[in-house]
Order: sequence, then C-alpha cells, then structure tokens
Amino acid sequence: MVTPRAHLYAGWLGVVMILSGALLVIGSAMVGYSNYLDGDIGTAVLSAILAAFGVFAMIRFATIRSQAIRQHRASSSAEAAAPDEERG
Repeated sequence: MVTPRAHLYAGWLGVVMILSGALLVIGSAMVGYSNYLDGDIGTAVLSAILAAFGVFAMIRFATIRSQAIRQHRASSSAEAAAPDEERG
C-alpha cells in the first residue's frame, strides 16, 4: 500500500518535473530561433521537436501530479473517516 506521504512526494516531484519541462521548452525555443536566424533550418526543426517533447512532458507530469494529489486527499479523508480501531 502506498502511504499518503508518498503521494505528497509524488506531487512535489511533479512540480519539479513540470519546471524542468518548462526549462527544456524555453531553452529549445531559444536555440531553435537562433539557428533559424543563422539559416540552419535542420537544427531549428530539431529544436522545435525537442520543445514539443518538453510541452508533452509538462502536460504528462502535471497529470501525474494532479492524480497524486487526488489520491492523497482521498486517502486522507478515508483515514479521517475510519473508526479509531482501524487506524491502529
């Protein structure tokens, strides 16, 4: 069984991963635009693909984080509703 504390850690890990994805998108966009201005279209396209991957990763980790928070709230409310004998 996963503990409520693990749900919270998963939530914070999601925040870190979302911020990492944002840095990936910003960095890829900057490199891609610079390469586009220099006339290197191939590298600019690769940077755009990497930026798109970063956006996908941010969406995925935001989904994981929201699920972890929902599970934590559900387990917290179930624990609060349990009789004292079941809490142990």
